[in-house]
Amino acid sequence: MLRTTGSKRVSVIIQDKKRRYLIAEKAGVEEEPIEFPSFSCKDAKLPEGDEGIKLVTEGIKEVIGIEIENPKLIETFFDDEYPFYHYIFRVEKYSGSPVKGYYDGIYWQKLDEINCEGMSWIALQVYQKVSECAYCLKICDKKPEIDIFIQEYMSHDAGRMVSEILDSPASDNKDAYNMALRYYFSHLRAWLVESPNLKKNRTIQNFLIMYERQDLLDEVNAVLDLQVKESWTVRTLIRDFVDKNIAHYDQMKTETEQIISFCEQIFSKEGRYPLIEFVQDIEFYMMSLVLECWYYAGEMGSMISETTVDFAVFMDVNRQDVLDRMHSKFNP
Repeated sequence: MLRTTGSKRVSVIIQDKKRRYLIAEKAGVEEEPIEFPSFSCKDAKLPEGDEGIKLVTEGIKEVIGIEIENPKLIETFFDDEYPFYHYIFRVEKYSGSPVKGYYDGIYWQKLDEINCEGMSWIALQVYQKVSECAYCLKICDKKPEIDIFIQEYMSHDAGRMVSEILDSPASDNKDAYNMALRYYFSHLRAWLVESPNLKKNRTIQNFLIMYERQDLLDEVNAVLDLQVKESWTVRTLIRDFVDKNIAHYDQMKTETEQIISFCEQIFSKEGRYPLIEFVQDIEFYMMSLVLECWYYAGEMGSMISETTVDFAVFMDVNRQDVLDRMHSKFNP
């Protein structure tokens, strides 16, 4: 039988002047005793207005012995079936010294000093939010540069233009089709396969470096290093197809001629990986990277929820599925 009133947990993030976080160790708990100061009480929903604020301030004073001022709600996790709500507040000002009381130990620790292995799932939700907030503050210092990058990236819009050509009767013309292939590969050459030494170029790699997302940078390299045939990778196809066939008219080597022929065959309308499908996969993959960074960059992502469905769909892309599909297309 489901409870009708449920319960709630209130956690509070408290920092001192040294930007250390208040961490507590629950008394009498052997497993997962570490948490941010918190308390539980009946009824799932937190009262609105002053009544809710009073409940938070009094609850924290009871468990940790300090007076907090103007707690601000920054996140709510909930399970309506139980029902259970977890409210996370941030506090900028407090008075008094924390006392053990409800806890066995009290510590002030910087974010990189906190050991999350001893935390319950409730405490981990708070830790996740603390990490996100710290990350957002750091990234927002780069906001002007990132905004310019986003605008310049969106202005190229190569995927949309090529897709429109491929979806039109013009794509039946072999020359028009090959022109679309050449244009899109030139776009990928500039966007994905530049030298890592060119730090100011508008590449997806430099974009991810600005966000300090090495994990996503590794994903991009996994796509580029995808084996397509013998010693060829996706990176090889893009680089050699453009450099030896479009950007420079050097005397072609046999391998370059083979790469050009391979691309024109596999990406043809009747090929194993029609260009329209390749474009859709690459665009969804790369745009999902851009939006994931944007979404987690604090105030810069605040308007994401107000964008169109076309933008929202990128947030649901399973990039591993796209990578697996690309691998199967190149290696049936």
